[in-house]
Amino acid sequence: MTHIPSDPERDTPGSDWYRELEHLALRHEMGEVSDDEFAREKARILREVNRPHLGASPLQLIVATYATETDARSAFDQLGMLNQDVIAGIVDAAVLARERSGVVRVAAYGSSVTSKSGEHRPAIGTIARVMFPPSLVSGVEPGPPRDSSVDALRGWQADAYDLRAMGNRVLPGEAAIIAVVHSQEADEVVSHLQSYMICTRHMLHPGIANAMLGEATDDHDADAP
Repeated sequence: MTHIPSDPERDTPGSDWYRELEHLALRHEMGEVSDDEFAREKARILREVNRPHLGASPLQLIVATYATETDARSAFDQLGMLNQDVIAGIVDAAVLARERSGVVRVAAYGSSVTSKSGEHRPAIGTIARVMFPPSLVSGVEPGPPRDSSVDALRGWQADAYDLRAMGNRVLPGEAAIIAVVHSQEADEVVSHLQSYMICTRHMLHPGIANAMLGEATDDHDADAP
């Protein structure tokens, strides 16, 4: 499997903890740290970062990786058809395709999946900026939104390492369905995804989740007659 190095210049708010995790991962790859030591130290660092976070998040991020963009688009279309009758818990979703060059682009954004207009991508654009090195993401600015609340910024800081790890699993030439879903319906959404190679899930920090739910509410209000 091709190793995709992390971005050494990544500008993450409060990034000292992120650098510590990067250094720990490098030592693990070089054999200086055992698997048990790596798991223990990673857990310690993330506990410290997440100590202020209280309560369960209302949203999860699901990333399902596919061998080709065609496979991902097909599964995404099926998810959209099911959403009309079965799934109501998807806040935002898209297909991200990773070119052979490593560049990442939004390949599909289905209004049938999200009940939003095709031009509106609040969650997907933000998540792509964190999952992948900003220089490789086509059409979005690096980092969290400039108007993020303090709580949301702390959330991106806390979640950045795990989101980057999820992005690293999407190799050049592959594609992924990424979906932000209500936690209570995440199991159902995953059960309807088909033919993926890897499916990973991450409980989003409550600060991020509440900001995204606020965006969704604003969109709904704006569309109301």
